[in-house]
Amino acid sequence: MPSVAETIQAKTSLYQCLHEHYGLQIDFADEVAEASLASPEEARLLRIKKKAPVFRFTRTAYLRSGKPVEFVRSVYRGDRCKVVNRLSRRVEFAGEKAN
Repeated sequence: MPSVAETIQAKTSLYQCLHEHYGLQIDFADEVAEASLASPEEARLLRIKKKAPVFRFTRTAYLRSGKPVEFVRSVYRGDRCKVVNRLSRRVEFAGEKAN
C-alpha cells in the first residue's frame, strides 16, 4: 500500500486523502490552543523576535472507534493569528450519535 506522502495531492485535504485512499474517516478531533512565547528556533522560522507571543495548537484526530490517526503540533505568530471555532451541541442516545 502506498504511503500518504505518495497519494496526497498538493491541494487535497489530508482527511479527504485518508478517506479516499485508505477508507479512514475522521470522526472527531481534540485541539488545544494556548498562548506562549517563541523559542529561538521558532522565532527564526517565523521571522519574529525571540520570546515574541505565539499561539501553540496541538490536535489529535480520531476514527469513530477512538483510534488516533493524526497528531499535529503547530506554532503561529501571535500578531497574525485568527482563531474561528464552530461550537455545536452533540447529543448521543443509547450509543447512537445524533447529527
